[in-house]
Amino acid sequence: MRLGNFPLPSRWLAELSVARFCAAWIALAAGPLQAWTVHSIQGRDYVSFSDVQTFYDFTYGTITGDSVKLVKPNQILTAKMGTRELFLNNLCFYLNLPLVREDGLPMLSRLDLAKIIDPVLRPGRIRGGPVRAIVLDPGHGGNDQGTWSPLGTEKFFTLETINRVKSLLEARGFPVFLTRDADAYLSLEDRVQIANHHPNALFVSLHFNAGADTRGIETYALTPLGVPSSDNLISLVDFQVVPGNDLDSENIALATAIHGCIMQRIHLRDRGIRRARFHVLKGLNIPGILIEGGYLGGEDAAAISRADYRQALAESVALGVARYAAAVPDDRWPSAPVKPPLPKPGGLVQALPKTVASDVAQP
Repeated sequence: MRLGNFPLPSRWLAELSVARFCAAWIALAAGPLQAWTVHSIQGRDYVSFSDVQTFYDFTYGTITGDSVKLVKPNQILTAKMGTRELFLNNLCFYLNLPLVREDGLPMLSRLDLAKIIDPVLRPGRIRGGPVRAIVLDPGHGGNDQGTWSPLGTEKFFTLETINRVKSLLEARGFPVFLTRDADAYLSLEDRVQIANHHPNALFVSLHFNAGADTRGIETYALTPLGVPSSDNLISLVDFQVVPGNDLDSENIALATAIHGCIMQRIHLRDRGIRRARFHVLKGLNIPGILIEGGYLGGEDAAAISRADYRQALAESVALGVARYAAAVPDDRWPSAPVKPPLPKPGGLVQALPKTVASDVAQP
């Protein structure tokens, strides 16, 4: 079943690489005017992928069974009904609400349209001040060693990697501040307080995961108000208002920039851009994310213990920060309220040449 009227040339039918997506949302072009049709399904607002295709100027779309695919030069969006996973140029996003069908048509929640699709595809329309500084947070420390493996502790690897990120960002001209610069314990409240001391900054917290039989990299942004986190069922805590939700658009755009650059460079499993209500994200007054840079307690321990892996991870984080800062202009549009309006007509992203050439292969 076709969603559009114009077939795409065969050369665009190949899946695009994560490398191109990492750079794909910097330049903007004019987009069409469109009236959105909102569908109420189980008490939630949804829009059709056909409307998404038209608004964001996807050239061609198909439905095959439960799968939907939208394609245009340099961008491919794929998703499967009944799941909470959506892929943009093979980069995995965990949606806030599951994809559904209505009258045979695939539907995306209005919340995910406003909280994921629009800020990722049109970062120039989200608000905030210019990026003046970066706050880096190496997880754990002191008597809190975090995850452990025979090859080392999480508290050591986070600080060692963050120091690499710091040097790389300073070389790019960013002022950088660390929540800890030694093997010392720091409470979660103290980390948030340090971050909020720096206006017009970005916050990046680095951790390594536990789990004996698992591998892969995850990047977390704060869960929007009124929906469950990626691995949870809905509960009362999902309706508590926290400061970090004022920056939902910035958070997901920052997560996309950094996670995309990591997955371009490091060939571990992409466990996706996910949502969580981590304490260090809830209280932030600046955009922030948390990276789980592999499973130190699992199958990624050998890679994490290698200096070249940590250097590649650091370079990817620094590049993602720089791309976010370049993509989001100083003169920005207001963020969406709790029940977001549908996006207004605006620009569409275009691809830029790949800028990172070397790879770290999966061990």
